[in-house]
Amino acid sequence: MNKISRLDFIALIRKKIFYIPLLLIVIIIGGFYAGQYTSSSTRSVAGLLTDNISFNDKQIKEIKKSGKAIPAWLSKEQKLMKRIQVSFDKHEWSQVAKDRITLIDIDAAYAKKYHITAKEDPGLIYFQRQKLILQFVKSHNVYPNINNSALSGLNFTLDTLNILFPELFVVIIIFMVVGNLTKKYQNKKNVNLLFPLKSNVMDNSKLITSFTAAIVVYFVIIASTLLIGTIFNGLGHFQYPIIFETAKSIKSIPIWIVLLKTMSLQILGIFAVLLLAQIFSGIFKNTVLTIMITVLVTVFQSVAPIVFTSFYSIMHIIPEMYLTGGFVVNNHIATITNNHAITYDQGVLVSIIWIFVLLSIRMSQQKIEKKTSQHLLINDNE
Repeated sequence: MNKISRLDFIALIRKKIFYIPLLLIVIIIGGFYAGQYTSSSTRSVAGLLTDNISFNDKQIKEIKKSGKAIPAWLSKEQKLMKRIQVSFDKHEWSQVAKDRITLIDIDAAYAKKYHITAKEDPGLIYFQRQKLILQFVKSHNVYPNINNSALSGLNFTLDTLNILFPELFVVIIIFMVVGNLTKKYQNKKNVNLLFPLKSNVMDNSKLITSFTAAIVVYFVIIASTLLIGTIFNGLGHFQYPIIFETAKSIKSIPIWIVLLKTMSLQILGIFAVLLLAQIFSGIFKNTVLTIMITVLVTVFQSVAPIVFTSFYSIMHIIPEMYLTGGFVVNNHIATITNNHAITYDQGVLVSIIWIFVLLSIRMSQQKIEKKTSQHLLINDNE
Protein backbone atom coordinates (compact mmCIF):
# COMPACT_ATOMS: atom_id res chain seq x y z
CA MET A 1 0.00 0.00 0.00
CA ASN A 2 1.73 3.19 -1.20
CA LYS A 3 1.78 6.59 0.49
CA ILE A 4 -1.07 7.97 -1.67
CA SER A 5 -3.23 4.93 -0.88
CA ARG A 6 -2.59 5.29 2.84
CA LEU A 7 -3.60 8.95 2.74
CA ASP A 8 -6.75 8.07 0.78
CA PHE A 9 -7.56 5.30 3.26
CA ILE A 10 -7.19 7.62 6.26
CA ALA A 11 -9.40 10.22 4.54
CA LEU A 12 -12.03 7.59 3.72
CA ILE A 13 -12.31 6.10 7.22
CA ARG A 14 -12.64 9.57 8.76
CA LYS A 15 -15.90 10.18 6.89
CA LYS A 16 -19.31 9.73 8.52
CA ILE A 17 -20.41 7.71 5.48
CA PHE A 18 -17.95 5.04 6.67
CA TYR A 19 -18.87 4.86 10.37
CA ILE A 20 -22.67 5.15 10.16
CA PRO A 21 -23.05 2.03 7.93
CA LEU A 22 -20.49 0.26 10.14
CA LEU A 23 -22.73 0.91 13.16
CA LEU A 24 -25.72 -0.27 11.11
CA ILE A 25 -23.90 -3.53 10.34
CA VAL A 26 -23.24 -4.19 14.03
CA ILE A 27 -26.92 -3.45 14.85
CA ILE A 28 -28.07 -5.82 12.07
CA ILE A 29 -25.78 -8.55 13.41
CA GLY A 30 -27.19 -8.04 16.91
CA GLY A 31 -30.74 -8.24 15.55
CA PHE A 32 -29.88 -11.35 13.55
CA TYR A 33 -28.49 -13.03 16.66
CA ALA A 34 -31.65 -12.13 18.59
CA GLY A 35 -33.69 -13.69 15.79
CA GLN A 36 -31.54 -16.81 15.84
CA TYR A 37 -31.90 -17.03 19.63
CA THR A 38 -35.69 -16.65 19.46
CA SER A 39 -36.09 -19.19 16.67
CA SER A 40 -33.84 -21.66 18.49
CA SER A 41 -36.68 -22.19 20.99
CA THR A 42 -38.60 -23.99 18.23
CA ARG A 43 -35.83 -25.13 15.85
CA SER A 44 -33.27 -26.41 18.37
CA VAL A 45 -32.82 -30.07 19.32
CA ALA A 46 -35.15 -29.54 22.29
CA GLY A 47 -37.59 -27.17 20.58
CA LEU A 48 -38.34 -29.62 17.79
CA LEU A 49 -39.62 -32.13 20.37
CA THR A 50 -42.26 -29.83 21.88
CA ASP A 51 -45.05 -30.90 19.51
CA ASN A 52 -44.11 -34.57 19.90
CA ILE A 53 -44.23 -34.30 23.70
CA SER A 54 -47.66 -32.63 23.58
CA PHE A 55 -48.97 -35.31 21.22
CA ASN A 56 -47.62 -38.11 23.41
CA ASP A 57 -49.14 -36.52 26.54
CA LYS A 58 -52.56 -36.59 24.87
CA GLN A 59 -52.06 -40.22 23.86
CA ILE A 60 -51.03 -41.23 27.38
CA LYS A 61 -54.10 -39.49 28.88
CA GLU A 62 -56.42 -41.27 26.46
CA ILE A 63 -54.79 -44.64 27.20
CA LYS A 64 -55.12 -44.06 30.95
CA LYS A 65 -58.78 -43.15 30.56
CA SER A 66 -59.42 -46.36 28.67
CA GLY A 67 -57.83 -48.34 31.51
CA LYS A 68 -55.18 -49.90 29.28
CA ALA A 69 -51.48 -50.19 30.09
CA ILE A 70 -49.22 -47.53 28.61
CA PRO A 71 -46.87 -49.12 26.03
CA ALA A 72 -43.26 -49.34 27.23
CA TRP A 73 -41.94 -47.74 24.04
CA LEU A 74 -44.20 -44.72 24.51
CA SER A 75 -43.13 -44.22 28.13
CA LYS A 76 -39.46 -44.53 27.16
CA GLU A 77 -39.81 -42.10 24.26
CA GLN A 78 -41.63 -39.53 26.38
CA LYS A 79 -39.07 -39.83 29.16
CA LEU A 80 -36.19 -39.33 26.74
CA MET A 81 -37.76 -36.29 25.05
CA LYS A 82 -38.51 -34.56 28.36
CA ARG A 83 -35.00 -35.30 29.60
CA ILE A 84 -33.58 -33.73 26.44
CA GLN A 85 -35.47 -30.52 27.15
CA VAL A 86 -34.28 -30.42 30.77
CA SER A 87 -30.67 -31.14 29.74
CA PHE A 88 -30.88 -28.45 27.03
CA ASP A 89 -32.01 -25.83 29.57
CA LYS A 90 -29.09 -26.82 31.81
CA HIS A 91 -26.62 -26.58 28.87
CA GLU A 92 -25.70 -30.24 29.27
CA TRP A 93 -24.98 -30.62 25.57
CA SER A 94 -23.40 -34.09 25.71
CA GLN A 95 -26.46 -35.49 27.49
CA VAL A 96 -28.76 -33.77 24.98
CA ALA A 97 -26.86 -35.38 22.11
CA LYS A 98 -26.74 -38.81 23.76
CA ASP A 99 -30.52 -38.92 24.32
CA ARG A 100 -31.31 -37.50 20.88
CA ILE A 101 -29.12 -40.16 19.24
CA THR A 102 -31.07 -42.80 21.19
CA LEU A 103 -34.34 -41.42 19.77
CA ILE A 104 -32.90 -41.43 16.25
CA ASP A 105 -31.76 -45.02 16.66
CA ILE A 106 -35.27 -46.00 17.79
CA ASP A 107 -36.78 -44.40 14.67
CA ALA A 108 -34.14 -46.07 12.47
CA ALA A 109 -34.89 -49.49 14.00
CA TYR A 110 -38.63 -48.95 13.40
CA ALA A 111 -37.97 -48.02 9.76
CA LYS A 112 -35.76 -51.08 9.29
CA LYS A 113 -38.33 -53.39 10.87
CA TYR A 114 -41.09 -52.20 8.52
CA HIS A 115 -38.77 -51.84 5.48
CA ILE A 116 -39.22 -48.06 5.22
CA THR A 117 -36.56 -46.55 2.93
CA ALA A 118 -35.22 -43.01 2.56
CA LYS A 119 -37.18 -42.67 -0.70
CA GLU A 120 -40.42 -43.27 1.17
CA ASP A 121 -39.39 -41.13 4.14
CA PRO A 122 -36.76 -38.43 3.31
CA GLY A 123 -36.68 -37.59 7.03
CA LEU A 124 -34.48 -40.67 7.55
CA ILE A 125 -31.61 -38.99 5.65
CA TYR A 126 -32.10 -35.83 7.69
CA PHE A 127 -31.87 -37.84 10.94
CA GLN A 128 -28.70 -39.58 9.73
CA ARG A 129 -27.09 -36.21 9.04
CA GLN A 130 -28.24 -34.91 12.40
CA LYS A 131 -26.81 -37.99 14.10
CA LEU A 132 -23.36 -37.29 12.59
CA ILE A 133 -23.40 -33.81 14.16
CA LEU A 134 -24.79 -35.07 17.47
CA GLN A 135 -22.02 -37.66 17.79
CA PHE A 136 -19.52 -34.80 17.64
CA VAL A 137 -21.57 -32.78 20.18
CA LYS A 138 -21.67 -35.80 22.49
CA SER A 139 -17.86 -36.19 22.34
CA HIS A 140 -16.97 -32.50 22.72
CA ASN A 141 -19.87 -31.09 24.78
CA VAL A 142 -20.46 -28.08 22.50
CA TYR A 143 -23.72 -26.32 21.65
CA PRO A 144 -25.65 -28.38 19.05
CA ASN A 145 -25.86 -25.89 16.17
CA ILE A 146 -28.44 -27.47 13.88
CA ASN A 147 -31.59 -26.52 11.93
CA ASN A 148 -30.36 -23.02 10.91
CA SER A 149 -30.35 -21.78 14.51
CA ALA A 150 -26.59 -21.47 15.10
CA LEU A 151 -25.70 -19.51 18.22
CA SER A 152 -22.07 -20.30 19.16
CA GLY A 153 -19.35 -18.02 17.79
CA LEU A 154 -17.94 -19.95 14.81
CA ASN A 155 -21.29 -21.32 13.66
CA PHE A 156 -23.07 -17.97 14.03
CA THR A 157 -20.30 -16.34 11.97
CA LEU A 158 -20.78 -18.90 9.20
CA ASP A 159 -24.57 -18.41 9.21
CA THR A 160 -24.11 -14.63 9.00
CA LEU A 161 -21.69 -14.89 6.06
CA ASN A 162 -24.03 -17.33 4.29
CA ILE A 163 -27.33 -15.53 4.90
CA LEU A 164 -26.65 -11.80 5.35
CA PHE A 165 -23.39 -11.10 3.54
CA PRO A 166 -24.13 -11.99 -0.11
CA GLU A 167 -26.81 -9.33 -0.59
CA LEU A 168 -27.27 -7.09 2.46
CA PHE A 169 -23.70 -6.49 3.61
CA VAL A 170 -22.27 -6.33 0.08
CA VAL A 171 -24.77 -3.58 -0.73
CA ILE A 172 -23.75 -1.66 2.42
CA ILE A 173 -20.06 -2.01 1.51
CA ILE A 174 -20.79 -0.68 -1.99
CA PHE A 175 -22.48 2.41 -0.52
CA MET A 176 -19.57 2.91 1.89
CA VAL A 177 -16.60 2.77 -0.48
CA VAL A 178 -17.70 3.26 -4.11
CA GLY A 179 -17.91 7.03 -3.68
CA ASN A 180 -14.15 6.96 -3.24
CA LEU A 181 -13.80 5.57 -6.78
CA THR A 182 -16.03 8.16 -8.41
CA LYS A 183 -14.99 11.41 -6.73
CA LYS A 184 -12.39 12.05 -9.46
CA TYR A 185 -15.25 13.04 -11.79
CA GLN A 186 -16.39 16.66 -11.54
CA ASN A 187 -19.07 17.70 -14.04
CA LYS A 188 -18.38 14.36 -15.80
CA LYS A 189 -14.72 15.28 -16.31
CA ASN A 190 -11.74 13.41 -14.85
CA VAL A 191 -9.94 15.96 -12.67
CA ASN A 192 -7.10 13.48 -12.03
CA LEU A 193 -5.80 14.37 -15.49
CA LEU A 194 -4.92 17.82 -14.12
CA PHE A 195 -2.43 16.36 -11.61
CA PRO A 196 1.20 15.53 -12.38
CA LEU A 197 0.74 11.87 -11.37
CA LYS A 198 -0.48 9.46 -14.03
CA SER A 199 -4.24 8.95 -13.95
CA ASN A 200 -3.93 5.14 -13.88
CA VAL A 201 -1.61 5.37 -10.84
CA MET A 202 -4.23 7.41 -9.01
CA ASP A 203 -6.97 4.99 -10.11
CA ASN A 204 -4.97 2.07 -8.74
CA SER A 205 -4.46 3.95 -5.50
CA LYS A 206 -8.22 4.53 -5.16
CA LEU A 207 -8.90 0.85 -5.89
CA ILE A 208 -6.39 -0.29 -3.25
CA THR A 209 -7.84 2.17 -0.76
CA SER A 210 -11.42 1.08 -1.40
CA PHE A 211 -10.52 -2.62 -1.28
CA THR A 212 -8.62 -2.15 2.00
CA ALA A 213 -11.59 -0.31 3.51
CA ALA A 214 -13.99 -3.02 2.30
CA ILE A 215 -11.80 -5.75 3.85
CA VAL A 216 -11.73 -3.81 7.14
CA VAL A 217 -15.55 -3.79 7.08
CA TYR A 218 -15.58 -7.50 6.21
CA PHE A 219 -13.41 -8.40 9.19
CA VAL A 220 -15.47 -6.14 11.45
CA ILE A 221 -18.47 -8.30 10.44
CA ILE A 222 -16.54 -11.47 11.28
CA ALA A 223 -15.19 -10.09 14.58
CA SER A 224 -18.66 -8.86 15.64
CA THR A 225 -20.35 -12.19 14.95
CA LEU A 226 -17.59 -14.15 16.69
CA LEU A 227 -17.75 -11.85 19.72
CA ILE A 228 -21.55 -11.89 20.07
CA GLY A 229 -21.82 -15.65 19.59
CA THR A 230 -18.90 -16.41 21.92
CA ILE A 231 -20.17 -14.16 24.73
CA PHE A 232 -23.58 -15.85 24.88
CA ASN A 233 -22.89 -19.44 23.75
CA GLY A 234 -19.14 -19.97 23.60
CA LEU A 235 -16.79 -20.04 20.62
CA GLY A 236 -17.79 -23.52 19.51
CA HIS A 237 -15.26 -25.99 18.10
CA PHE A 238 -13.00 -25.59 15.06
CA GLN A 239 -13.64 -29.21 14.06
CA TYR A 240 -17.45 -28.86 14.31
CA PRO A 241 -18.88 -30.88 11.39
CA ILE A 242 -20.67 -29.04 8.58
CA ILE A 243 -22.69 -31.43 6.43
CA PHE A 244 -21.48 -31.76 2.84
CA GLU A 245 -24.69 -32.39 0.94
CA THR A 246 -24.74 -35.35 -1.43
CA ALA A 247 -27.51 -37.63 -2.63
CA LYS A 248 -25.57 -40.87 -2.15
CA SER A 249 -23.59 -40.47 1.08
CA ILE A 250 -23.31 -38.43 4.26
CA LYS A 251 -20.08 -36.49 4.62
CA SER A 252 -18.95 -33.55 6.73
CA ILE A 253 -16.29 -30.82 6.63
CA PRO A 254 -14.72 -29.14 9.69
CA ILE A 255 -16.16 -25.66 10.16
CA TRP A 256 -12.73 -23.97 10.04
CA ILE A 257 -12.24 -25.21 6.48
CA VAL A 258 -15.72 -24.04 5.44
CA LEU A 259 -15.07 -20.62 6.99
CA LEU A 260 -11.69 -20.17 5.26
CA LYS A 261 -13.07 -21.22 1.88
CA THR A 262 -16.14 -18.98 2.36
CA MET A 263 -13.92 -16.01 3.21
CA SER A 264 -11.65 -16.57 0.20
CA LEU A 265 -14.62 -16.68 -2.20
CA GLN A 266 -16.17 -13.57 -0.67
CA ILE A 267 -12.92 -11.57 -0.63
CA LEU A 268 -12.41 -12.35 -4.33
CA GLY A 269 -16.05 -11.31 -4.87
CA ILE A 270 -15.54 -8.00 -3.06
CA PHE A 271 -12.53 -7.16 -5.25
CA ALA A 272 -14.52 -7.99 -8.39
CA VAL A 273 -17.43 -5.80 -7.23
CA LEU A 274 -15.09 -2.82 -6.72
CA LEU A 275 -13.51 -3.33 -10.15
CA LEU A 276 -16.99 -3.45 -11.65
CA ALA A 277 -17.86 -0.20 -9.84
CA GLN A 278 -14.71 1.45 -11.18
CA ILE A 279 -15.70 0.46 -14.73
CA PHE A 280 -19.22 1.83 -14.25
CA SER A 281 -17.80 5.04 -12.81
CA GLY A 282 -15.86 5.51 -16.06
CA ILE A 283 -19.07 5.01 -18.05
CA PHE A 284 -21.53 7.10 -16.03
CA LYS A 285 -19.12 9.55 -14.32
CA ASN A 286 -21.70 9.93 -11.57
CA THR A 287 -21.54 8.56 -8.01
CA VAL A 288 -25.25 7.82 -7.51
CA LEU A 289 -25.64 6.09 -10.87
CA THR A 290 -22.47 4.07 -10.34
CA ILE A 291 -23.61 2.87 -6.91
CA MET A 292 -27.11 1.96 -8.10
CA ILE A 293 -25.98 0.08 -11.22
CA THR A 294 -23.26 -1.76 -9.27
CA VAL A 295 -25.80 -2.79 -6.63
CA LEU A 296 -28.31 -3.97 -9.25
CA VAL A 297 -25.78 -5.99 -11.24
CA THR A 298 -24.21 -7.55 -8.13
CA VAL A 299 -27.49 -8.47 -6.43
CA PHE A 300 -28.89 -9.80 -9.70
CA GLN A 301 -25.85 -12.06 -10.14
CA SER A 302 -26.07 -13.42 -6.59
CA VAL A 303 -29.88 -13.79 -6.30
CA ALA A 304 -31.37 -14.37 -9.76
CA PRO A 305 -29.52 -17.63 -10.52
CA ILE A 306 -30.97 -19.24 -7.37
CA VAL A 307 -34.49 -17.78 -7.72
CA PHE A 308 -35.01 -18.46 -11.45
CA THR A 309 -34.68 -22.09 -12.54
CA SER A 310 -33.74 -21.04 -16.08
CA PHE A 311 -30.32 -20.00 -14.72
CA TYR A 312 -29.56 -23.34 -13.04
CA SER A 313 -27.59 -24.79 -15.96
CA ILE A 314 -25.22 -21.78 -16.20
CA MET A 315 -24.92 -20.89 -12.50
CA HIS A 316 -21.38 -22.25 -12.27
CA ILE A 317 -20.08 -19.48 -14.59
CA ILE A 318 -21.83 -16.55 -12.86
CA PRO A 319 -19.08 -14.83 -10.79
CA GLU A 320 -20.96 -13.02 -8.01
CA MET A 321 -23.11 -16.10 -7.31
CA TYR A 322 -20.06 -17.36 -5.41
CA LEU A 323 -20.54 -14.60 -2.83
CA THR A 324 -22.89 -17.12 -1.18
CA GLY A 325 -19.68 -18.75 0.02
CA GLY A 326 -20.59 -21.47 2.54
CA PHE A 327 -23.58 -22.67 0.52
CA VAL A 328 -21.14 -23.35 -2.33
CA VAL A 329 -18.56 -25.03 -0.09
CA ASN A 330 -21.07 -27.41 1.55
CA ASN A 331 -22.56 -28.32 -1.88
CA HIS A 332 -25.99 -26.92 -0.92
CA ILE A 333 -26.49 -24.82 -4.07
CA ALA A 334 -25.20 -27.61 -6.32
CA THR A 335 -27.74 -29.97 -4.72
CA ILE A 336 -30.81 -27.73 -4.95
CA THR A 337 -30.03 -26.69 -8.54
CA ASN A 338 -28.72 -30.10 -9.65
CA ASN A 339 -25.71 -28.31 -11.14
CA HIS A 340 -22.73 -30.16 -9.71
CA ALA A 341 -20.23 -27.96 -11.52
CA ILE A 342 -20.82 -25.44 -8.70
CA THR A 343 -17.84 -26.13 -6.45
CA TYR A 344 -15.33 -24.16 -4.43
CA ASP A 345 -12.55 -24.74 -6.99
CA GLN A 346 -14.84 -23.62 -9.80
CA GLY A 347 -15.72 -20.52 -7.77
CA VAL A 348 -12.08 -19.55 -7.32
CA LEU A 349 -11.35 -20.12 -11.02
CA VAL A 350 -14.41 -18.17 -12.25
CA SER A 351 -13.72 -15.30 -9.80
CA ILE A 352 -10.08 -14.96 -10.89
CA ILE A 353 -10.98 -15.06 -14.60
CA TRP A 354 -13.72 -12.46 -13.97
CA ILE A 355 -11.23 -10.21 -12.14
CA PHE A 356 -8.76 -10.41 -15.07
CA VAL A 357 -11.57 -9.62 -17.54
CA LEU A 358 -12.59 -6.58 -15.47
CA LEU A 359 -8.95 -5.44 -15.14
CA SER A 360 -8.57 -5.64 -18.94
CA ILE A 361 -11.74 -3.59 -19.47
CA ARG A 362 -10.56 -0.99 -16.95
CA MET A 363 -7.13 -0.69 -18.60
CA SER A 364 -8.83 -0.19 -21.97
CA GLN A 365 -11.06 2.49 -20.45
CA GLN A 366 -8.01 4.30 -19.05
CA LYS A 367 -6.28 4.29 -22.44
CA ILE A 368 -9.40 5.58 -24.20
CA GLU A 369 -9.91 8.27 -21.55
CA LYS A 370 -6.27 9.38 -21.85
CA LYS A 371 -6.44 9.62 -25.66
CA THR A 372 -9.73 11.53 -25.46
CA SER A 373 -8.29 14.03 -22.99
CA GLN A 374 -5.20 14.54 -25.20
CA HIS A 375 -7.37 15.23 -28.25
CA LEU A 376 -9.44 17.72 -26.25
CA LEU A 377 -6.25 19.43 -25.05
CA ILE A 378 -4.90 19.72 -28.63
CA ASN A 379 -8.22 21.13 -29.86
CA ASP A 380 -8.27 23.69 -27.03
CA ASN A 381 -4.72 24.82 -27.90
CA GLU A 382 -5.69 25.26 -31.54
